[in-house]
Amino acid sequence: MSIMGQDGQTYSLDVTASSLFEAVDQALQSWAKFWWYEPDAVIEVRAGDQRWKIRAGRVREWKAAKEQR
Repeated sequence: MSIMGQDGQTYSLDVTASSLFEAVDQALQSWAKFWWYEPDAVIEVRAGDQRWKIRAGRVREWKAAKEQR
């Protein structure tokens, strides 16, 4: 998956997860500590020939709802 940082550079990370949201959540936790991290970025996720784009905020909302259950 990849994210464009505040510096205009693209940063990539490979993760193993059972869902799209879990994968992005793992990546956000890794990226959040860097100065270039953009909290409202669109993350591109690739798995084989498939590709999705998802906003970081949507994943944070998913995680908050999951933790409230």
